[in-house]
Amino acid sequence: MNAVDEARKSAFENSAYGLINTINLEYLEDKMDGVVTAKTYTFPNSGLNLSSEEPGYGKAIVDEEGNIEFAIADKDKNWCVKKEKDSEKVDIEKFNSNTCIIK
Repeated sequence: MNAVDEARKSAFENSAYGLINTINLEYLEDKMDGVVTAKTYTFPNSGLNLSSEEPGYGKAIVDEEGNIEFAIADKDKNWCVKKEKDSEKVDIEKFNSNTCIIK
């Protein structure tokens, strides 16, 4: 893999952690307002106020306890980042439309 591809992969992985932080912040704000419900965000056009470019494809789900899971792809569909709701870590792999989904 060349350096440019590796940099894009790393940047997208870092964006996924930013997505976690944004969803966590929105969850905590809702909780402080007394509104705690499960939410699903579909990308693109999720409505989240992200500091980086929004994923081009995918879905993120936060449950009533604030657990987050997602499967998202970059806008060019080169990479897929997944997060299981019981994990703090994200996993990144080459995009495949059959596997870049939430189980």
